[in-house]
Amino acid sequence: MLDIYTLVVYQPGSRTEARWWRVSVHPWRGIRRGGVLRDRRRRLRVVELHRTTAIRPGCTEHILHAYTRPARMRRAERVNVVAFPAGRASATADFLRYQVLVRVFDGDADRWLDHLRRQGDFGDDDIRFVRWIRSRLRRDPALMDDIRRMVERTPLWPQQRA
Repeated sequence: MLDIYTLVVYQPGSRTEARWWRVSVHPWRGIRRGGVLRDRRRRLRVVELHRTTAIRPGCTEHILHAYTRPARMRRAERVNVVAFPAGRASATADFLRYQVLVRVFDGDADRWLDHLRRQGDFGDDDIRFVRWIRSRLRRDPALMDDIRRMVERTPLWPQQRA
């Protein structure tokens, strides 16, 4: 007796209209619920599988019905990227200020503000940034952990002390 394995893939959202079918002498492997099938540059996600068997004289046909929906493209997650805390006008200047805050002043905004007041030759933007980040850190102390992670993943210079 001959065993035939048939895969029937249905149009997305349809339970009656077959998009395509394949016949094989081997069982279909790798077809599972939640998996993705490709057809003519289109990705289809399998939402349900149904198995039936048809017995004919001299042949047993094992039919695997795959009901689908369009598969959405998933964005690749980049684990080496930390979200940049937003809220200021110049992202490049603020990025460098985050570097100074962590590398030079070890995350201590008060110490950096004292240093700016003692030196006196820094622009108002630096003082404004330190005051802004100090108020943000008072509201959200966990923000410093995110800033440290961002700075550690972009080593512009070795860590120093003021």
